[in-house]
Amino acid sequence: MGPLVDTSSCIYLAGHTGLVGGAIHRALAEAGFTDVVGRDVADVDMTDQAATHASMKAERPDAVIVAAAKVGGIMANWEQPWEFVYQNLLIEANLIGAAFACGVRRLIFLGSSCIYPTSHVLPALIRKFHEAKIGLPESGGETGAAAASSCPRATSPTRPT
Repeated sequence: MGPLVDTSSCIYLAGHTGLVGGAIHRALAEAGFTDVVGRDVADVDMTDQAATHASMKAERPDAVIVAAAKVGGIMANWEQPWEFVYQNLLIEANLIGAAFACGVRRLIFLGSSCIYPTSHVLPALIRKFHEAKIGLPESGGETGAAAASSCPRATSPTRPT
């Protein structure tokens, strides 16, 4: 089996100026990828569905890497939980939707280890998390379970000291 994409493939890297996206951008360049299209908040408002679709449609990528996110650190997450969840879900949904609409066949979606319990061994599988904590999701419900794991608790947790 050969590579999933070759080094001449157009790669749409959302979030290429962030910490993780920047590292991916450098790694792709070092690996010889010659058509990496980096997009960040200065280029396109990824919370805007039409703008995200237009940006991706203009590039017609072979693969998409979703490394874009609203970030701000621990205190910002505690002080603005709704804003972080809402904006990040918009970004994710718009990028994944645009990739699907544009016929992209390869997509890498990056998650965070923050959604798993601190005692959980990484890399963690969503299935293992559900087995240990709340049981398995219904057959066919794995996608919804994965999306739900990206949301904070509905109650107000105690602020860290």
